[in-house]
Amino acid sequence: MKIKKILSLGFIFYIIFTPIICSRFILNNISASLAIIGIAFTLCILILTGRLLFINLIISIYVTQNYLTRPYISFFESKISLNNLAYIEEINNYFNSNAASVVYWNLFFILLSWLLGILLTEPSTNLKIKKIPSLFFKIDRVINPKFFSFWVIFILFTILNYQSPENGLRSSFTGEGDGSFLWGMTSLSTISFTSLFIFLNNNDENISQKNYLLLLPVLISALISMLGGSRGGLVQFLISGLFFWTYKNFKKKIKLSKLFKFFFYGSFTVLFVVFTGILVHSLKPLYRYSENLEFSTIINIISLESLVDNSDFIFFGITELLYRLSALKAQFLILNDMQLHNTWEYINPLMIFQRTINDLFPGDVFKNLLSINQLFDYVYSDSFVYYNSEMWSLQGTLYLYFGLYFGPLVVFFSAIIFTMIYNSLNIYFIKSPAFSAFVMILLLDLLTNGTLERIFVVDIVRPLLSFIIFIFSINVLKRVFKLIKINLS
Repeated sequence: MKIKKILSLGFIFYIIFTPIICSRFILNNISASLAIIGIAFTLCILILTGRLLFINLIISIYVTQNYLTRPYISFFESKISLNNLAYIEEINNYFNSNAASVVYWNLFFILLSWLLGILLTEPSTNLKIKKIPSLFFKIDRVINPKFFSFWVIFILFTILNYQSPENGLRSSFTGEGDGSFLWGMTSLSTISFTSLFIFLNNNDENISQKNYLLLLPVLISALISMLGGSRGGLVQFLISGLFFWTYKNFKKKIKLSKLFKFFFYGSFTVLFVVFTGILVHSLKPLYRYSENLEFSTIINIISLESLVDNSDFIFFGITELLYRLSALKAQFLILNDMQLHNTWEYINPLMIFQRTINDLFPGDVFKNLLSINQLFDYVYSDSFVYYNSEMWSLQGTLYLYFGLYFGPLVVFFSAIIFTMIYNSLNIYFIKSPAFSAFVMILLLDLLTNGTLERIFVVDIVRPLLSFIIFIFSINVLKRVFKLIKINLS
């Protein structure tokens, strides 16, 4: 059976079994549930078309995680203590049937517009992307475990970029956190994803010697992320790895025996990832409120005895993790016009430009300006925070700029443009794992966050500069090693 049929069948099974398994959610949210079924069916058709595969796989991942998981997240609520249940209800206080209907039907029409734009357009032979920056191919070449200089620079930048967990967590409450090294221009996130994609690309091309050292940057980055309190450290790499593997093998057939083996190992991997996410969740309060956190305290918290004693720990952790994954608060507040301040006053093009400049340079070029990480809480809660990376989402941003009806129209014309240029763009997805990683992160953040000032700074400027600095540092180190070798000889 081909991969694309397996994926499409997955959405069909979702459509069939969701009303059975999640009957309570369906009955309480009939209108939104009908939209959810429509969304799943639209994603199924998008996958079956095989068009804009790289982009449509990312859209499917994002929509499934954030929107389609919603009916299932209350599955373990009956096994949770009253105190923990009260916490869950508090973080879900924005959700109601009428608001859900608005959000889900709007998303359905956005996806339908995207699908129609794709189906009504033929790929153009005139609009071609003839060349991408050679920077991506250079990164592909320098990420090589055989190069000692690669490991020296990677470990050096890992140390320089490291921030203690308590520093990162407390800064969101006190504003006293340390700034990123070199303003985040040496971030290794995209480089780690590239290393993962190179590993998967080599396996796909049946290279006899699989270099598992390529996974080491991924594990280091995931561990650092988890130590910083992120429950999604491993999840991001797991989902991204599955995405790239699916993209590369989309048209291939897979034997049932291999499929069962894949699901068997995949299930254990997912359980491990979820469990580590729950453990990280349990440690966050300690990092946040403890001045001196000892290793023995951490071991005691995550010990098997502690987990057994706290009977609802696992079920609460899974439920809370699912609520965090299905992050729809911004969409609910934005599309249902729940703002407390004039939104356009803060998201107009001038303000976007000013916030972008402030994020690009040290200090504040434009004074007394709320950053994008403070803006959402102020506009929708009338509260001031030091830092809260609330995800506005592309859906929310489309609504703010184009309204409920013109947003799908913008998406329709965007689909036409991407369909016309995709074939030439796809060539570089295949040729360069670095380009694939760069675009994947860019598209995911565009869908998730949606704010132009964050996208430009975090997902375009910083990754490209990190590539340049990383390549430059490795070349300098190679020359130093060469000079030393010459002098010694």
